[in-house]
Amino acid sequence: MSKAQPIDVRDMAIVHRTFRKAYDEAARLVRAVPTPSPGRVTFLADHIDLALAALHIHHEDEDALLAVLTAEAETPLERSLSQVIMRGGLGQKPKPAKVRAGTTIMAEGEAADNIVLVLDGMVQVEVGGAALAELGPGAVLGERASLEQGRRTATVRALTDCRIVSYLAADLSANDLTELVPGHHREDLASP
Repeated sequence: MSKAQPIDVRDMAIVHRTFRKAYDEAARLVRAVPTPSPGRVTFLADHIDLALAALHIHHEDEDALLAVLTAEAETPLERSLSQVIMRGGLGQKPKPAKVRAGTTIMAEGEAADNIVLVLDGMVQVEVGGAALAELGPGAVLGERASLEQGRRTATVRALTDCRIVSYLAADLSANDLTELVPGHHREDLASP
């Protein structure tokens, strides 16, 4: 597995300093309002509400960014398979599909003969309704259905908007897919 690159948080620090400065200034302005000026107090309260809403949006975006940066990293085998898949391997070159947050990409128990490559976004792997992992770009999922009785062993749901490709498992090396399996037996680790 390649060494993780450090996360550049300089832009985040600038945004945080800007919000801190705005809140410090807001407190000074509120203290400076003469008592009989309800219009000015209302104006400042509305401004502070907007700043709070902006801060909330900023933190949601920051959380989404950090979630992707801290997701389980793809393995060297997944990296190699993703290149084969995107070049078309033994079959057709796949077309990326957009998936909205909350969409079920794979359902536990369904019959399937394809695998899925996550190009961007975050997905959650669940078994029996229990969340087992959050995975990001480069994850290759669904190989077990092609190797083990043709049924999905887990549900995969988009946590964020994603781009994925679906690819026929038979167009990939069975040895490579078999090599992926041990790292994907997360439900075995979660069982009592």
